Amino acid sequence: ARLVVLNTGLFTGRVSKGFQAWRDFAERTPDLPIGMIIQSATTTDLPAEVVAAYEAPFPNPETQAGAQVFPLLVPMSADAPGAAEMAAVQDALRTWDKPTLVAFSDSDPVFPFPKAGQVFVDLLPTVDEQVRIEGAAHFLQEDRGAQIADAMIAAFDGAPG
Repeated sequence: ARLVVLNTGLFTGRVSKGFQAWRDFAERTPDLPIGMIIQSATTTDLPAEVVAAYEAPFPNPETQAGAQVFPLLVPMSADAPGAAEMAAVQDALRTWDKPTLVAFSDSDPVFPFPKAGQVFVDLLPTVDEQVRIEGAAHFLQEDRGAQIADAMIAAFDGAPG
């Protein structure tokens, strides 16, 4: 009934320098330090128990396989596997008619503001502008959860669905 787009992308061949750095790191690191990755992609110091919760499902390289291969699955060219599916999602978003919030953080090197969010603003007919989440990095839900909740309430208050 509603859509919220936060710090993401639809890859069809071009990626940011930040994403390329993440991809390179994942490719050369057999034992991903999940907690360190999450912490390094926030602007706030996460409590130890939050970091531990992120690490809990990934105690060894075997359990980290999905996290490690994920960035390698992102299409790096228009003819790469997955690029056609990403293009299909773009086409579907052009006809999306439900209430939508696009909010990107201002300190994410992977999805830089405002450029990364503007892609979705341009695609989605129900969005006029993106919301800037100030002082947040890639994992903006950890940095500014309350601000995101306020933006959702403002965007959807009274919206049907």
